[in-house]
Amino acid sequence: MLRTLVVGGSGRLGSACCKRFEARGDKVFVYNRGSMVLPESLNYVVFAQRHRGGDEWLGNFENVTLVERILATVGFVDEGDCAVCVVGSVCTGRVDRTQGVGYHVGKAGLDQLVRWYAKEQVGFRINCVSPAGFTGANPVVGMDEVVGAVEFFCSSLSRGVNGQRLVVDGGAGI
Repeated sequence: MLRTLVVGGSGRLGSACCKRFEARGDKVFVYNRGSMVLPESLNYVVFAQRHRGGDEWLGNFENVTLVERILATVGFVDEGDCAVCVVGSVCTGRVDRTQGVGYHVGKAGLDQLVRWYAKEQVGFRINCVSPAGFTGANPVVGMDEVVGAVEFFCSSLSRGVNGQRLVVDGGAGI
């Protein structure tokens, strides 16, 4: 049985990821602000957390440091597929005036963290899904498309992919 940790699993995207991984038979663990203990011997980790409220700069950089802290703490299985998927944003490659500069810079920090870990070859592959708006009144893509990209990176189908950023925007950025 695959073991998957979803950080931010109580949010909309995180909950959708949990449901998808449970449906495929994974044992799913959720880490959110109230969690105290991280599980061990994981196959996959998904970072779907988002800053909510408070100082925009500080909150977005806390998300980057949370990824670093958790990756330094969790253990992965000795044998079998191991991967990390960080959910970023298209705002690292283009400006969206509906989001503040702290959001843009924080998400760019997540992209760089993914590249650093991929280069270090730390025993798991790591990639980033960068969706366009998938919530609100006029979503650019659907939640299923974003979750599908996350699921791809958290499966053996992506074994040859490491350190990449997959933009999920339905072609809007072309």
